[in-house]
Amino acid sequence: MRQTIRLVVSTVVTMVVGAVAFLPAAKAASAAPQVRVRQGVLVGAYDAQHEAVFQGIPYAAPPVGKLRWKPPQPPAHWSGVREATTAPHSCMQMDWGWNHWDATHDSESCLYLNVATPALKPKHPLPVIFWIHGGANYNGSGHYGPQTLTRHGVVLVSINYRLGIFGFLALPALTAESPHHSSGNYGLLDQMAALRWVRANIAQFGGDPGNITIAGQSSGAIDVGMLLTSPLSRGLFQRAIDESGGPIAPDPVLPDRTQAEALGEAFAASTGVRPGPHQLAELRAIPAQKLLELANRFTAPDHEGVPTRRGPDVNVDGWVLTEQPAAALRNSSHRVPLLIGNNIQEFSFSRTSVIQPGAPPDPPNKVRAAIRKDFGQEGEAAVAAYGLAHSDSPPVDPRLGSAGTQLMTDVYFRCPARIAGQWLGRRGIPVWEYQFERPLPGTGQPSTRHSGELPYVFGWAQTPGKGIMGGTYGATDAALSQTMQGYWTNFARTGNPNGKGLPEWPRYAGTQASGHASGQARGLELMHFTAEGKAEAQPMRMRKACVLYRKHMEQGVGGKKEMKRIEGYPIVSSVTR
Repeated sequence: MRQTIRLVVSTVVTMVVGAVAFLPAAKAASAAPQVRVRQGVLVGAYDAQHEAVFQGIPYAAPPVGKLRWKPPQPPAHWSGVREATTAPHSCMQMDWGWNHWDATHDSESCLYLNVATPALKPKHPLPVIFWIHGGANYNGSGHYGPQTLTRHGVVLVSINYRLGIFGFLALPALTAESPHHSSGNYGLLDQMAALRWVRANIAQFGGDPGNITIAGQSSGAIDVGMLLTSPLSRGLFQRAIDESGGPIAPDPVLPDRTQAEALGEAFAASTGVRPGPHQLAELRAIPAQKLLELANRFTAPDHEGVPTRRGPDVNVDGWVLTEQPAAALRNSSHRVPLLIGNNIQEFSFSRTSVIQPGAPPDPPNKVRAAIRKDFGQEGEAAVAAYGLAHSDSPPVDPRLGSAGTQLMTDVYFRCPARIAGQWLGRRGIPVWEYQFERPLPGTGQPSTRHSGELPYVFGWAQTPGKGIMGGTYGATDAALSQTMQGYWTNFARTGNPNGKGLPEWPRYAGTQASGHASGQARGLELMHFTAEGKAEAQPMRMRKACVLYRKHMEQGVGGKKEMKRIEGYPIVSSVTR
């Protein structure tokens, strides 16, 4: 299952808000906002708070025809005034219901970004939050809104980037035509191209090109982790936020280019296109919708759109990524402050993000098998840590859930976040860690879920009543949302989430002073956004499972030996991605 938890539910939000990206007001109170960027003049719209919103700005040329599976190229210039008032096409993706809007408004020509700003001409340039959406790198888009982050004095940018087969296919023929002897990772290159566009143009929107925070959730957070370790992204951003993902989640070892090429050759063969001098021309001639359907058949997704076979994804290609991210994190990743965390329960063992009361118990033998595969040489100790050494039904933890739910959250979210914090802290890099614990109000769910923090980060929980993701929000939710937005935007502004009126959030790993008024060094401390809606920093001990997982990773996880080859291409040997 390691293939799939990048995942689905991060973009369930898109189903609700995709069509209203940065929701502009129907009528502006004054003349529409205009900016001149390097490609020409843009006209946007004012939203209900009179903040300027620009949608569908091209940051690269359409990646179609001969540009399919090429690094992004500069966008064309235009004459006159270009309207930027309509949500752009999403990138190509299948329709799984929760992403219906994106899937029914998709196109291969999709490299656009959106900008929302509280002031086009502020007294001082504003910090920029650059948002990378989730969705397994197979689904989703940069459509978010209406949002209230910008009311805290930041510019918000959200982007589309190539997904799935369009964004990550590697082939020997693609490598051969590349001057960098590389293929795959086109989606990551898109993200970097968007960052370069932002650095060149964001001052026109009131933003500070020298103060950019890259942020993402789920697979978007994983991509943030990749940008933290890529030599090509050095200098493009100053801080990073990872929500439920990161540089060593969900796979501590990525395929290398050779493995990725073998997978690509297997995909090409499944389409009927053989290797040879015409292979790339034939693959590029396949219509986008047909190519998407062929890729969908190749990855064999389940009813939620979760691939059950490994498909094209991020690889250590020698150019975009030059070493395994886990190794880079310990030794050479970019030295930028990081805010990182997880939700207390992210996924059940059955791969659902909505953890219902009274769900069937986890099958103990399958949980044990998954533990042994995920923890390698520490597998038996980990089985004992989850209470499964001598019992088929260990007690369900009222906060952390069943053994299977704990495993899913530990291995793919909680432990990678804690381990990353320790590794970076040892290098003197500032890290702040959190755990989000509030269940979606009014749903009857016993715990939070994957993506459960998004209504609070974007401010949707500030609107009372039934709202996005099915929550019924009230005053407690609005207050928690304001608190979290304060931390997130303080971090974007200064690299430290602390600020006036907020409970102190100590730095993680305790190697330096906290930077807050107390100035005192702390041990391992975690900011809990509690089930009751409070922000409380508490000392913590590393979970036994996380200690074992860190030991497993530090002893070295062999990428090639972890991959099993079935029917000519690798599949994942463990639980889910």
